[in-house]
Amino acid sequence: MRYVTPKGTAGWPKLFKPDTKFNAEGVYSTKLNVPGDDPKVQKLIEDLKEGFIEEFGAKAITKAKWPYETNDDGSITFKFKSKSKPEVKDAANQIMSDDTRLGSGSVIQVAGNVGFNAVSGNNYVTLYISKVKVHDLVEWSGDPFSDGDEGESTNDDKEVESKGEATESEDF
Repeated sequence: MRYVTPKGTAGWPKLFKPDTKFNAEGVYSTKLNVPGDDPKVQKLIEDLKEGFIEEFGAKAITKAKWPYETNDDGSITFKFKSKSKPEVKDAANQIMSDDTRLGSGSVIQVAGNVGFNAVSGNNYVTLYISKVKVHDLVEWSGDPFSDGDEGESTNDDKEVESKGEATESEDF
């Protein structure tokens, strides 16, 4: 099952260099915060639940491990990952350089495949990343308290560089 998200705000994107903290092979990942009342978000959640029921049956849904959570403000945060490096394009559909410092707060869309997995009596739904489109880049400027990995941007001085706007599109 394939998916394409609406535009949302990236959180801790690790899309150019894999995170090796908990997996020596490395995992590419990002979070995406989107409005919970967006019809496209509701449709994605509905599709995930339908796919889960097809895979594991309706009774198993009470023990499902979902790749999203509902926040106190009603927004939804999705979690995505992949062992393979995703294709990352900018708003003009150009492949972005591996030295791009993509930070939290960037406006992105994510596309990929859904995985349904049973592990140790738990049924998981995983959103695997294959492509990311960056609509508005917030460059990660470095954090003096981190190990230098990409991820959280430090925009205390409000020096945010915008790399263009684009209309929401499912065309990656």
